[in-house]
Formats: sequence, structure tokens, C-alpha cells
Amino acid sequence: MIKVIIVSKILSRRVFCFSIAPNVLQLTKVGDYEAQIFKQPQMMIRSTNIQFTTNSPILVRCCYVSVIFLNFFWEGFFMFSYYGSKSKIVDYYPPPKHKRIIEPFAGSARYSLKYWQNDITIVDKYEVVYNVWKYLQQTTKNDILGLPKMKQGDNVNDFDISQVEKDFVGFLICRGMESPRKNVSSFVGDISDKLAEIADNVYRIKHWNIIKGSYEDLQNEDATWFIDPPYEFGGEHYVESTKNIDFAKLAEWCKSRNGQVIVCENTKATWLPFKPMKEMQGSQHKTTEAIWSNIPTNYDCEQTILQF
Repeated sequence: MIKVIIVSKILSRRVFCFSIAPNVLQLTKVGDYEAQIFKQPQMMIRSTNIQFTTNSPILVRCCYVSVIFLNFFWEGFFMFSYYGSKSKIVDYYPPPKHKRIIEPFAGSARYSLKYWQNDITIVDKYEVVYNVWKYLQQTTKNDILGLPKMKQGDNVNDFDISQVEKDFVGFLICRGMESPRKNVSSFVGDISDKLAEIADNVYRIKHWNIIKGSYEDLQNEDATWFIDPPYEFGGEHYVESTKNIDFAKLAEWCKSRNGQVIVCENTKATWLPFKPMKEMQGSQHKTTEAIWSNIPTNYDCEQTILQF
């Protein structure tokens, strides 16, 4: 008894499922499973039904049934590139259970951008990141379109633009950096299309509350807390790095938050009982993204995965 499902996620965020199978299993929509996304490999997962939701992300379970996925990922929209961004894995995190979302270590705030219509507060200690967010919030579509369309070989200092504009563009011209760069990376090339995309979407953050400061300054309130600090192992590269973080203190602070708490790390960290979530291939080695939450997630369940 084999059921083959082909799933394609496209830019519209709609999911199409084509299935061929004996009429012996049923599809059911489930709420909490919307918080999970299937892995690309073949899965053998023990359950009684195939459980399926049309909302991304998705987890499909079946009873001793081989399920094969063809998955086409879209990394989604971002305002600027940043070291440690969750662009590639934001869909793996549980959706917010509260209208209010707080990111105490904002960076490029990919979780908040995914749910941008919510009541959003983002906080960052790094003055450059804070200034770039405030610039984007206060700027106009035409301001963005008027920035230099830099290409390989260009340097930000060759253009008569403000320092915050140089910082913003500096994040775009070299992907995944902890601070802005001056020269266009060969990996990035022409940034014209990205500037046009950002210009079309700056309206999304006009209602956000953007704060320069520390997580310790925030009042405790009912919210979805998406907490993505510099990682215990790997976070030393940030300007505001792990050198300034007491992880034991941070752990207690996370556990004391009201509402829903989602904490990001990798599996090397021990300051909370993190659960493995997604294996990532870095520029030099693989790591496994991990999660801790005060609300049960499907990452708490043991699953047997057949990699191929």
C-alpha cells in the first residue's frame, strides 16, 4: 500500500497536492500541524491517518506508508540580508498564537516579516541594524528606487548617499554578513531587482514599533515572543556578540515570558532543552537548527526519518 504525494509550494503560497493511492486512508485538517513543515527526504512516520493542511507549512504523517515529496522552496521576502537570518527556515517555526509579536533580537526580523500585519515590536542593540530599520520605516517607495543600482565592481563610497543608505545597501550587496559591506559581492551581482521588491513592500512595516535596546529592557506581556539571540556557538561573529550575553540569565528570562515563547538556537547549545528542527548546510560545515518553546510543538515528537 503506497501513497505518492507531490507537493509544490509556489510564490502565491498555495499548495497543490496530487495523490494516487488505494481508497483506504483519509485526509484530515489539523491545527497544530500547521506549525510544522515536512522535510524533503522520504518519510516513514507511524500514525493512523494522513493528516494534511493546505496552509504552509505542512507535516504529513501516515501509517507505514512511503511518502515522497517534490518540494520547491521560496525563501520569501526580506528587507535586507543579515548574518543568522531565518530566511531559509522561517516556515519551520510555529505560527504566532497572539496578535502581538515581539522579537528581542531582531536582526533582519524574518519571523515578523512573515506575519507583518500583526502588532509587531522589534528590538536590536546594534545601532546600525536599528538605524536601517528606522530608515526603511520612514522612507518612501521612490526613495528606495532612487538608490544607486549597484553592480559588481561598485563601492558604496562612490555614491553621494547618506550613511544609513550606505549601510542599508551594504547589507544588500553581500549576503549574510554581520555588518554592512562596501563592495558588491560576485555572489549578489546587480541589486536592481531587490531594490524594486523592497520599494514595493516598505508599507508593510509602517505600523511596527522599532526599538534600540536590550531584551532586558522589555516589559513582560502576553505576546508571541520570537527570541533569536546570537547563538552560544557561532554568535561570536556579531557586532553585539555572545560576549555580552549571560545565557543562564537569558534562559530564565525566556521561561518567564507571558504568552507563547519560541527560542532559536542550534543543537550545540545547552542553556535550554532545545529540540532538533532542521539540518542546515553552512559555508564550511553542517549545523542543526533547534527550537525551545513553552508550548508543545511537533518537534517534541520522535520521528524516524529515512534520508536519501
